[in-house]
Amino acid sequence: ATMKHLMSKKLKFALFTFIDPQGRDLSLRLAERLAPKYGYKYGEDWCSFGFRPSSGVDQTIKTMSTDLPGGIVTDVNGAPIASLPMMKDIKSADEVGMVINFASTQSLDLWLQFFARPDKSPLPILYAPTSVMAPEAYPLLRSGQLKGMLTGLKGAIEYEALLKEPGFATSASASLSWAHFLIIVLIVLGNVGMYLEKKRV
Repeated sequence: ATMKHLMSKKLKFALFTFIDPQGRDLSLRLAERLAPKYGYKYGEDWCSFGFRPSSGVDQTIKTMSTDLPGGIVTDVNGAPIASLPMMKDIKSADEVGMVINFASTQSLDLWLQFFARPDKSPLPILYAPTSVMAPEAYPLLRSGQLKGMLTGLKGAIEYEALLKEPGFATSASASLSWAHFLIIVLIVLGNVGMYLEKKRV
């Protein structure tokens, strides 16, 4: 949904994955599938920085904040970042318009630490965590350090509804509802069983 939104607005974007290597392949496949529909060309309208292992990624992001081509060096295809047409004027975090962090593990602190630019106009940082990670981010949202947040699958469903572009999240909503219903049933059965056991004793 986010890629569709960006492409429909003709906004250029770069994909960057760390901690989980599956994110690189998933995001790359999605972008490659959507790009022809919106007339997007790799290197001109979008690119992928590939994957970086979690060890040392803090130094990579710190370098990116002041020297983005120097921090990333090459894209997912091994081409120098500086050689991509869309990256011609992107030298540091100062030229980045927004950071959107999709996370299944803790990674938000790195963007807030190195890309927040407290001494300049704030760089909008958006966050899309899993539902269980969202509560710890609400103080950041209230303070304005985060400019927006999509919470888990529910947030993704709402986003697709706003865009009028139903996708995976919408199709998965039924299974999520049934899973929650099953959890409630099991909790009720567990309490009934505990009550009957106490009564028998």
